Amino acid sequence: MSMHDVWNNEELERDEYEFVPMDKIGTPTFFRVKDWCDIKDLSFRNSEGSLFSRDYLVTTKGLLPLSSIRLRRQLKPFADSGEKRELTIQKWCEGNDDRSTIYKVSLEKGVISTKSKPKPKIRTKSK
Repeated sequence: MSMHDVWNNEELERDEYEFVPMDKIGTPTFFRVKDWCDIKDLSFRNSEGSLFSRDYLVTTKGLLPLSSIRLRRQLKPFADSGEKRELTIQKWCEGNDDRSTIYKVSLEKGVISTKSKPKPKIRTKSK
């Protein structure tokens, strides 16, 4: 590859994207979706150099890949209702075989607790 090819590569002009961080052991990731119709179609090259495309949902934590039908099934009820509150996503996968991946998406219900102020003690006069 010549010096000219190194700096005149169309890959250098692409936008950088952040992706939703998910591990394979079910650690919850919290996110919100502002617009369920905000889906980006991105193209990449695999290790053999072949071009492939995927759809990604824009979330507050980055882009969430929509390539899994199992994940889309979990997201659909929230997309249908236009859910704006915080959601939790968890992913479980054994080994390197992504075909066994299981997703769980749920509405994050925060616990609101209020501390009651102690009642003021009324001092009585001693006689």
